[in-house]
Amino acid sequence: MTLETEYTADEVAQHTKPDDIWMTIHGEVYDVTKYVMDHPGGIEVLLEAAGTDASEPFDNAGHSDDAFDLMTPFRIGKLKGHVNKKSKLTVPLQSPLEKLDSTKQPHGLAGITLGFLSLGIAASTYKVLKGEHGISALIPVAMPQMKAMLGLPTGQHVAITMNIDGDKVTRSYTPVSNNLDYGVLELLVKIYPDGKLTGGCLANLQIGDEVQFRGPKGAMRYSNGLCKKIGMIAGGTGITPMFQLIRAICENDRDATEISLIYANHTENDILLKDELDKFSRLYPKLFKVFYVIEHPSTTWNSGVGYITKDMAAQRLPLPGNDVKIMVCGPPGMVGAAKKFLGELGYETPGANPKMSDQVFIF
Repeated sequence: MTLETEYTADEVAQHTKPDDIWMTIHGEVYDVTKYVMDHPGGIEVLLEAAGTDASEPFDNAGHSDDAFDLMTPFRIGKLKGHVNKKSKLTVPLQSPLEKLDSTKQPHGLAGITLGFLSLGIAASTYKVLKGEHGISALIPVAMPQMKAMLGLPTGQHVAITMNIDGDKVTRSYTPVSNNLDYGVLELLVKIYPDGKLTGGCLANLQIGDEVQFRGPKGAMRYSNGLCKKIGMIAGGTGITPMFQLIRAICENDRDATEISLIYANHTENDILLKDELDKFSRLYPKLFKVFYVIEHPSTTWNSGVGYITKDMAAQRLPLPGNDVKIMVCGPPGMVGAAKKFLGELGYETPGANPKMSDQVFIF
């Protein structure tokens, strides 16, 4: 029997150059130098994690179950002295929830890997939102018990996994519901006709169908007191994590965090959750302000036109400060432009892997 090679953390830390990148993930040591060109997140993400324990960023990225299989060719050994503190648990949520009773475990189901949730989609609650550039759907997922609380930390997301034509397909979504919505988890999903998961499966769900959910995922865990002011830049379906935070803050009488949102879309008809956003703006004018931007305005449009710009951000978002955070979510082009002009405005440039401590947090 061949003994497996073990490396110390100091040995791993010596490999941090573009042509020599090592990292550890849950006690396994990987040489990912040859993976640089194929990595979906680009070399910047790998370089930031080079020489470190990348377990948390790896988990937060929402990788599918087969991600470890893809990493196998790059595995070179184990981390010396590593103790596995993370145990994965799958819970079949059709079974009784006595052990997961939210009165006994205040955080509900958060902190575990979720199993199957039974979808209860009724004609009165399944909303199809048709915009000029695609179709989105609000999908309510029924929990096994009407009083069950998901307990997902605010700012985090879940992953849906389905086997489609022999392939395991995983996509991540941030719920637009929150922990006050007992018995239901509501997702806003963009339906792409040629999308394997959305067009092929989610668009055709029937009452009682089952979809596998896993979570919680993500680096953001919002709590009251995180900061005094939040500026938000969102595009398209990138509104979902923002809406989750907006709702959590506005509906909490003790949370005085001020939010300024700039939300961009192609046309007025493409604006998702507009009625809900306008409602929060009316009910909580001291806490929440929203400014819409569209590329193709009608003759009656009276808000922003074009793209989100540096000048627009300077006018609508809070100034950089110790008690200010900026949150960004949307298409890659929009996110890239936002990172550039936010840096020019004096905000700290975020790293490749999102962290709670980032002044500019990229979902």
